[in-house]
Amino acid sequence: MVSLKVFKDEKDNERCARAIVRLSSGTSHQLIYESQVGEIFSPLQVLKFLLPELAIDHLYPVVCPETSDLIAEYDEHSLVTAFKFGLIYQKFGQISEKALFGNKTHSPAMEEFMHLLGQVVTLSDHKGYRGGLDTKYGQTGEHAVYETFRGLEVIFHVSTLLPYVENDPQQLQRKCHIGNDILAIVFQDTNTPFCPDMIASNFLHAYIVVQAIDPCSANTRYKVSVTSRDDVPFFGPNLPSPAIFAKGKQLKEFLLAKLINGERACYKATKFHTLHQRTHATLLENVTLALKMRTEEYISTGSSQKLQQPSSKLISKLTKKALGGRSKSQSQLAQPSGSHSYKNNTGTSTLTNSSNCSTTSSSKSFRNCSTSVSTNIKKPSGIKTDRISLASTVTSSSMSGGGSNKMSIMISGHSRADSGHGDSDHSLASSPQLVSSS
Repeated sequence: MVSLKVFKDEKDNERCARAIVRLSSGTSHQLIYESQVGEIFSPLQVLKFLLPELAIDHLYPVVCPETSDLIAEYDEHSLVTAFKFGLIYQKFGQISEKALFGNKTHSPAMEEFMHLLGQVVTLSDHKGYRGGLDTKYGQTGEHAVYETFRGLEVIFHVSTLLPYVENDPQQLQRKCHIGNDILAIVFQDTNTPFCPDMIASNFLHAYIVVQAIDPCSANTRYKVSVTSRDDVPFFGPNLPSPAIFAKGKQLKEFLLAKLINGERACYKATKFHTLHQRTHATLLENVTLALKMRTEEYISTGSSQKLQQPSSKLISKLTKKALGGRSKSQSQLAQPSGSHSYKNNTGTSTLTNSSNCSTTSSSKSFRNCSTSVSTNIKKPSGIKTDRISLASTVTSSSMSGGGSNKMSIMISGHSRADSGHGDSDHSLASSPQLVSSS
């Protein structure tokens, strides 16, 4: 699907076109000047210029009411503005999943860290993003940690704030939430080994280990280390050397940026990337079909008043079908699997949520784990260290550019597989703030 807007660049005094190309593999934005493609800015000509490898010889024009609403709703499915993360309390000497989820309460040091990280909210009064927590009947505890950061909502599933069940040694309700998060913080009162394989989960792909130094004092500091699975790209901001932070705003912003970039990086891991590609392709196919059907209906009737079904309802109906398939695929991921390979974070690189409960007990062996003094993360052999800086994948439904020309929308009737052009990149920089790479 191609969106094209032609206007005159007053600075260069030249006609140009801003194109958005939506493929099953992602969305790309491009600014093209007349001197690059010739005097005629046809959508097909622009598409062939941008993606010469695509064998497309014609495009269907889209002429129907509420076209922008349909496309905007499609684009918004790629935008993630709310995040949920785990926050696990680890006492000294705890080296098993059962021990980690079996802590009934947490220490004053953990309480101090929670208030640094965000607001401890009462769920019954909470009106923001809830991350699957119950805000009506109190079935997931009374409190949670919540924060807003750069226009994004973040909520934490805190292990000791989720309900503790006396006769459940696995604490399945706690694991139901934290085991289905993509990234989690492990908080330690003091130096103790942590191995990612302690927690059996097919969703958790990265951990940030935070160790308190002189907690509840005027000189409170925190040592931070990061580990992730091998197929997770590096993400930022980079850890300083030494990776020790004083209690304050700098640490809070670093951790929130690291968490958000970390989740976006995990989307590139093999399991999540496959699901994302499948869902993205299905949504694009559905919105393309909807636009084509409504265009044909509009042209045949000659009046938008004949269109009885609102476009938003149509795309929502098609979207539910696509996301339904994704939920089934994700539920398959919640089955037990073999041990995973993890790496610790120290180098630079570039670059949703599921309600299914992953409640399998761990059968992994920790005998081959070796302790890393520099990061305090106990890890399998062959682990690399890195300090991550990463961009994420998002799409935008708006475009800049002067001129009064309307946007022309074209869709392809070709069924050939798309090329591997990805979405435009945005990331939380080490400042940390939202930065566009375009």
